[in-house]
Amino acid sequence: MRTSPGLGYLADRAPRFVLHTALAFGTLRLAKQFLDLNVPIWLMIAVSVGSRPLLVFIDSQTADWRAAQRAKALGASLAPNVEGGRYNILKAIFASQVDGYPGTLVSRWMQKYGPCIRFTVLGSEAVRASLWLVVSAVLTCCRL
Repeated sequence: MRTSPGLGYLADRAPRFVLHTALAFGTLRLAKQFLDLNVPIWLMIAVSVGSRPLLVFIDSQTADWRAAQRAKALGASLAPNVEGGRYNILKAIFASQVDGYPGTLVSRWMQKYGPCIRFTVLGSEAVRASLWLVVSAVLTCCRL
């Protein structure tokens, strides 16, 4: 019998979360034992569980810097990032779906930032390029 996709996703992601939390708890326990710290168990559990969201927050805050460093190492440049913050971008996407066609929002961004844009929605980075830019890149790579 097949499980639902949601349960499969949770089963795939759970070991990473549990492993990270257990590693943080084990490290705190060893530090408590060898450094003679007087830390209550409830605080150790809270810090262990809270370490994963903190790691996700730090990762999201440093993602642009790491992407710029990777691009620089490859001799490339990043597409311009749509300004406004993650919440405002998500709000604009929802508003465009209510008021009209979502493609008009991307078209306005491309008029403002150029033929290739980049933005982050719910932790996922999206890169959009206008059609002529994609065709030009394909023809350049293939040397047709």
